[in-house]
Amino acid sequence: MAQSYKAAAKQNPGRKSWLVEFRHPLRNDANNKPGKKVRKGLGTDDAQEAQRLVEQLNKLLSDESLWSVGAQSEALKSYDEIVVEMFYGEIAPRIGSSRDLRDKLLPLPGHDEGYARIALMGVPGAGKTTLVRQLIGTNPDTDRFPSTSVNRTTTFPTEVALRDGPYKAVVTFMSEHETRFEIEESISAAIVEAVEGDERRIARALLEKSDMRFRLKYLLGDYVVGTETEVDPYDDDNSEGDRAEDEGAGNSTISQEEKARQFQVLATYIKRIIGLTQGLKADLEAHQGAIAEMSSEDRSAALDLIEEQASASDEFVELVSDILDDLRTKFSSVLGGKFEKTTTGWPNVWHLESPADERDSFLRAVRFFSGISHQLWGSLLTPLVNGMRVVGPFKPQWGNQDARLVLIDTEGLGHKANATADLPEQVLALLHEVDVVLLVDSAKNGMTNFAAGKALEGVVNTGHTRKL
Repeated sequence: MAQSYKAAAKQNPGRKSWLVEFRHPLRNDANNKPGKKVRKGLGTDDAQEAQRLVEQLNKLLSDESLWSVGAQSEALKSYDEIVVEMFYGEIAPRIGSSRDLRDKLLPLPGHDEGYARIALMGVPGAGKTTLVRQLIGTNPDTDRFPSTSVNRTTTFPTEVALRDGPYKAVVTFMSEHETRFEIEESISAAIVEAVEGDERRIARALLEKSDMRFRLKYLLGDYVVGTETEVDPYDDDNSEGDRAEDEGAGNSTISQEEKARQFQVLATYIKRIIGLTQGLKADLEAHQGAIAEMSSEDRSAALDLIEEQASASDEFVELVSDILDDLRTKFSSVLGGKFEKTTTGWPNVWHLESPADERDSFLRAVRFFSGISHQLWGSLLTPLVNGMRVVGPFKPQWGNQDARLVLIDTEGLGHKANATADLPEQVLALLHEVDVVLLVDSAKNGMTNFAAGKALEGVVNTGHTRKL
């Protein structure tokens, strides 16, 4: 007998928006069987509208003739766009790119206008972003843009063009699908720690991925117990500037009440992770003995099994959905600018234009998407950003003439650790487009970092030595 697939409308506790839950016939679950459980936002607070969309999805789920990527255009003739996106978005290849969106909304000035493009490369903490600040004339204490740290800060390309006229910004984001994957990875890491039951270690695994690129603590706040404080090695490198930023951030300042609310939400997530993990641990130990007494090889296999079983559970899917729903609400705190969203309500891009005399408010707005100050954790959207472009009348404080420059600040070399430390594909593509490849390094290191050496090798191998 063929498997029957049905969708149902649901609401997360304390949320007005409706979502739909269904098993996707063309996606395999953790056991490699068709019918992966999927939860998607319906983009509406209206119960009748939610039910109407779910009825459409059920019709689509019952019609096997439409279960292929090629049938998407046919489905659009009968069903709402949001319903089609929910079903085919899980299987259709991604088209277009975030850079295309930035080019469409805010093209960069080119050679025909006398501009040169400079790509800054270097290992994390070498000083690339500090140099950008010098070249565009932003104050490290009051402007704090772009954000800097002595460690890993830049995790997406930041493009800044120095041009007279109004200030303009375009920010593009990770897709909902990519964000869900990152949340799943974070929860899976927390589940491994939850086998031992140490709340602090569980929280750290959930809120900080080991590669320090996707950090939920920026979005959800930190899990601080009592009066403890933790120094973040990736926080902004100027504590005085933290105070200046907070004083000028207006509604972006996190109140004690909001911090308490964030802590309660995180405590609930951690409690759910512990409950899920400990239940699976008890089942496993009932058949195989105590994990603590196993050999290292058997213990590793047991942890893998618990993680696999947890990932396949309904509780895991619901937790991912709840966190994703929580992240979705964070965009509503952004003041000014305009979002362009998918039919399910997930932002693709945000853009803003401000007069030249409103520099402070403009920089305050873009800091939502690039800031890292620990005093603003819980309100920052930085981990969800995959690209930022800013154009405006920037100029160095020490300059006496206009500089026609486009500065492209790239992610630190070796930020995402791998065996080869080769240049990422997007950076290799960038080498062909820019006029200058500016390799920045600290004199303390003296070009001894392995990743810096691989960068030099990449520039030479692609034939761009003259640009270096």
